[in-house]
Amino acid sequence: MYKFMFAVVVLLLPAIAEAKPEAVVASCPKTWQFGPRSMPLTGALIWANFIRIDETTTIRAGRALSRMDIAQFDQRPVFLHCTYGKDWKSVVAVQLPEHTISCEIEWETTKRRDTEGVHTHYIRALSAECHGPAQGEPAQAFAVSPPSPATEVEALRLRRSAADLKQLVAARGGSWFQPAEGAPAEIGFGDTRLKVIFSLATGLSREIVLYGPPPAEGDHAFQSAVISRFGFPIKYDDVVCADVWSDTDEIAVEWRSPCSKQPNLPLQEMRLVDMADPESRRVRGKE
Repeated sequence: MYKFMFAVVVLLLPAIAEAKPEAVVASCPKTWQFGPRSMPLTGALIWANFIRIDETTTIRAGRALSRMDIAQFDQRPVFLHCTYGKDWKSVVAVQLPEHTISCEIEWETTKRRDTEGVHTHYIRALSAECHGPAQGEPAQAFAVSPPSPATEVEALRLRRSAADLKQLVAARGGSWFQPAEGAPAEIGFGDTRLKVIFSLATGLSREIVLYGPPPAEGDHAFQSAVISRFGFPIKYDDVVCADVWSDTDEIAVEWRSPCSKQPNLPLQEMRLVDMADPESRRVRGKE
């Protein structure tokens, strides 16, 4: 349903020939091809909506093994956050299946002495695997792409005129409704619905809103699709009840779901936002 969200490479884990009580159901690939470069795994952690999962760690002779009990944790969705390259900035996201029991991350370590004593220093992740019964679809890994001025949502982009966007929508056979010049435009591509909000200062698009389904208990597909495309949000914004990707003056992504501060929001939303626009900043309490 959310294939439109992804322009990413998909890696399927090897098929498991027979059911085992605890098979590998998700893992960080040991290497990943980012454009022309193949990069090794350097770091891994568990992302679960900003909530830390308690772990137990065993350290022996230059190795540390951290184990997390996923089955006892009720926050969803849960992802492996896999980083690659020396700067740890190239990221792959792997969503854990619902039946995941536990995860283990093995690190190469060394001892480091400072004024407070001797401490374990984590050098790089050697492996990251999650275990559970072998059932359902295999986990998928997605190379994520942080939002930028070139980001498209259904081919729509920020900082474009209404005339240009209307022409693009017509060329794709979509519908366009804009009650007045400068007003938000409602757009439809079949069952996919969007809204474009224009800047009062420039007249160009400053927000693109992609509507998701109404929130449903246990259904995290829309939120997971946003994470699989853009990576992991860096904060939660109480002003607009949203997970937020990017905290710069450039481009941000928000995932919104109905909350007590927005009781009239019936659907989930993904918003691509031009944070360089004064109005976008003002409505988010940044001006």
